[in-house]
Amino acid sequence: MEHKLLNNCVPVDKDTLKYVYENIKECLSKYIISPIGSYCKKKDGELYNDLDIAIQESFGNKDYVISLLRDKFDGYILLGNTNYKLNVFNIGFRISESRFLQVDFMFVDNIEYAKFAYHSPDFSKLESKYKGMYASVLLQSIVRNIPLDKEYFEDGTLKEWKYYSLSQKDGLLLKEKTFVGKKGNKVKMSRLIDEKFITNNPNEIINIIFGNKEAFDYIYTFEGLLYYICSNKFNVIFKYSKKEFLERVKNDFLTDWELCLKTSDELKKEFEYLFNEKINSL
Repeated sequence: MEHKLLNNCVPVDKDTLKYVYENIKECLSKYIISPIGSYCKKKDGELYNDLDIAIQESFGNKDYVISLLRDKFDGYILLGNTNYKLNVFNIGFRISESRFLQVDFMFVDNIEYAKFAYHSPDFSKLESKYKGMYASVLLQSIVRNIPLDKEYFEDGTLKEWKYYSLSQKDGLLLKEKTFVGKKGNKVKMSRLIDEKFITNNPNEIINIIFGNKEAFDYIYTFEGLLYYICSNKFNVIFKYSKKEFLERVKNDFLTDWELCLKTSDELKKEFEYLFNEKINSL
């Protein structure tokens, strides 16, 4: 999760990060919680801007959770902001007289899915060159391009189609769009006509998309996931060539709004090169 730092919040070292988490974990012992993201996974000596914590609980109980924290850490809590769309609120946790560590709490239905969706490579073990965001965006691009049912108009243009969507908040969804307007006429802009929740169980998601659990060994880094989908290990039934599928995934990935917003042109060119190198080797 990435949120603007609260006033007086500062980056901290790994020991301070662990100290704050252990104190919060003890305070919220009645709940199932887990650190997510890059918790204790940066290279030695690097600092942490914040602490991300997933809590398996209804967002409606946010105020009660805050009251527990305030009762336990009276004078040590700086209340922050609330993002109702993502079910997130943050606080500042006092680490010195005038300095705080920002702590972001995300309320989730399934703690295991939160750890899956917000996984970060362990940079202290050199697991990847790239942030976990890039593996997540690549996985979402793969999911969106898995071939599903399509219908066409008599002139051969696309009429209706179904596709999977992977949301970090909700899990795997099945959506259906159409170019048929509400009056039955053909329209230029597609519209969403159906959306179904499939699962937020990581094992089930990987089985649906990849057909086996072996993919778990590759999906948590950008490099591993790109290798996997370009290899013979990825045996999805294609309605077009594998190269065309990979080109679609590449274009989807490189034009993803989150990636475009947070990625330099230089890094985008690097990703494009890595894609082209793999695709041209097929």
